[in-house]
Amino acid sequence: MSDPATEAKRFADEHPILLQLPVLLNDHTGIIATSITVAFEVVAREEEAINEKAVNLYQALLRAFLPGKDLDALMAATSYESLQQKDLSIKLDKRFLRVQEAVKELYQQYSGDSENPLESYVNTLVALVEMFCEAMERSNTSSTLILGTFSKGLELSIEASITPNPNPISLLQLIERAGGEIASDEQNSANNKSTKGLKDPDLNNKTIEQQLKLLLKDIDALVGMQLVKQQLEELAQFCLMQEERKSLGLGVQKAGFHMVFTGNPGTGKTTVARQVGVMMKRLGWLSKGHFTEVSRADLVGGYLGQTAIKTQEVLEEALGGVLFLDEAYSLTPDGDDEDTFGQEAIDTILAFMENNRDDILLIAAGYHEEMLRFIDANPGLRSRFTRFIDFPDYCKGELEEIFVGMANDSQFTLKDETREKLPQLIDQTLRKRSKGFGNAREVRNLFEATLTRQAARLADLASRSIDDHTSIHADDLPLEDQMPKSGQELPSLAELEKLVGVEEVKQELRTLLNLVKVQQLRRNQNLPTADFGCHLVFAGNPGTGKTTVARILARELKNIGYCRQGQLIEVDRSGLVAGYSGQTALKVQQVVETALGGVLFIDEAYTLCEDSTDNNLGQEAIDTLLKLMEDHRNDLVVIVAGYTEKMEMFLESNPGLRSRFTKVISFRDYSPTELEEILVTMLTKEVLKLSPEAVEQLKVIFNNLAFSEKNAFANGRSVRKIYETLRANQANRLMESNPASLTTDQLSTITSDDVLPLLS
Repeated sequence: MSDPATEAKRFADEHPILLQLPVLLNDHTGIIATSITVAFEVVAREEEAINEKAVNLYQALLRAFLPGKDLDALMAATSYESLQQKDLSIKLDKRFLRVQEAVKELYQQYSGDSENPLESYVNTLVALVEMFCEAMERSNTSSTLILGTFSKGLELSIEASITPNPNPISLLQLIERAGGEIASDEQNSANNKSTKGLKDPDLNNKTIEQQLKLLLKDIDALVGMQLVKQQLEELAQFCLMQEERKSLGLGVQKAGFHMVFTGNPGTGKTTVARQVGVMMKRLGWLSKGHFTEVSRADLVGGYLGQTAIKTQEVLEEALGGVLFLDEAYSLTPDGDDEDTFGQEAIDTILAFMENNRDDILLIAAGYHEEMLRFIDANPGLRSRFTRFIDFPDYCKGELEEIFVGMANDSQFTLKDETREKLPQLIDQTLRKRSKGFGNAREVRNLFEATLTRQAARLADLASRSIDDHTSIHADDLPLEDQMPKSGQELPSLAELEKLVGVEEVKQELRTLLNLVKVQQLRRNQNLPTADFGCHLVFAGNPGTGKTTVARILARELKNIGYCRQGQLIEVDRSGLVAGYSGQTALKVQQVVETALGGVLFIDEAYTLCEDSTDNNLGQEAIDTLLKLMEDHRNDLVVIVAGYTEKMEMFLESNPGLRSRFTKVISFRDYSPTELEEILVTMLTKEVLKLSPEAVEQLKVIFNNLAFSEKNAFANGRSVRKIYETLRANQANRLMESNPASLTTDQLSTITSDDVLPLLS
């Protein structure tokens, strides 16, 4: 017998399939390596005669199958004892048990060689490995071969050993029997491909323009998506030109057709993918043109090794047509480097795409940013998915057209007043739009809600005609009452009016809210409306009421129907900026998502552009925020706040900021009288009052407060500090007397003795 390492190298050189095994099998290479391990372990346990030569061959075979893998880790991972501890399915577990029995049978048949039974057995093992390699090279469709023809060959030996046979089972017979099954698989594959290249006869004897019109008829009938239609027309033109080149005896250019569809749900990705399959079948570029839709759950198994089997079976089912992989990015979850199952599915897909490049079209679909991350996760994906088609959200008019189309398809008629109210319904839906907006799916929900309301209306009628059943009235539309009905008062700003001072701020907010209300009234009357945002800059010193006003504004915007939730999310730089590049954008996105439907309040926003040593992390936060403000312009209000001078610097740091924050509301410092009024308000809430002497003392304090505190002066916050000091001084004074004799008036009065320490 030749040197074991040389023997293994010969296999690797003669069978290039070995170099592809890590891709084809990935984590379930253990199916093959374990079979080799089982063979030698059986001999070791029964004969206690594993010699150095056999061990060398065992290791050499593992190296040949898995080049570059750590041998010690591989041997440990493929140990039969450790394998038995894994949670394998019954099917696979039985397969391995049968492999063990087959090894015993083979060894017993060759153990009669008294000179070197082990060497005879090793030769048998080597031949079976060679059979596996040849089988893998002859087939690229059968998932049973992924499990391993090597294991299959060993199983067949069991069947041969059941019937007494004086002669050892012939390896040639094993190979022939296994080869017959392989040939059958290849014949089935050939039958499946027999129709490839046959162009639809309806396209014959027609001009290119006529053929394109026929090919794109159903796609052109879809609402909107003009750029999508243009790209698909270019694809059809390319295929037709290649056919013409072929007829002229010219070379045909091979181009990858695998595509990435990006966009929100309900934008037509699945519908278009189905039509692409039909189009490519008519062109003769796909043998079947059928449509197979899958997601991660359809590909990933529950244990190591099962994923490749499930994925391979899906791929074989899709062969000849379109495999539509929805939410493909879920195979590469962000931040999860240990998702070996997803990677196993991707590796299996890549190998199948390479081996069947001429008769399958893969379309991976999902959100835009997530799909870019998915493609970048593996160089093989980027090289195979060469066509990117973006599906934008439908505009207002297109969503209305989709609603009318659904009604027509269901044999419903919209009354004239219903058509007049429909834009209001769509606009109401668009105002709630956020990431993942369902587009046509949202319209489907609206249409179903409309039919529910229509059914309730019809149920109240004494009798119903065909026209009643097929007509949709304006009252059937699920419109929300965004504005008070006639005769009712508009939501008041009582809470805002109670604030001390800030008169200029109150007027600015009244104007803003009135603008919003008028736009809503115009919208209800189907009049043109101006698209303006409510993003604001609150500029002023600390303690001037910026956060308090922001909270009130968020509630008022909800009251008038502009914000659907009305929550206020408060953050500063630390809530937006992460420790390294790339993570900041994710952090900003998470914060914005919590604020959707309400108001995002960014305090000291200028700090995002103040630090020149932060590796542009603050700028990354600003850029991400601007993009998200545009993406969610109908479902988010952003208020940035800080010192007047520094907020001006903030707006100048990025042209996009000035264009989006068009309104600056200034919060001036409180006057001494207003500071005193704020203190009285705080005391009144706690049923406390000031003695006349205390009032006079506090006037002196407030007249000099800004000067005495200098840079520490914080307007309302300084008043809060005084308030807390007065409460503490009063408590200490009262406890020095007889607590049991204290009256209600004494417990409720702040005296000059409580104020005196503040004057020192």
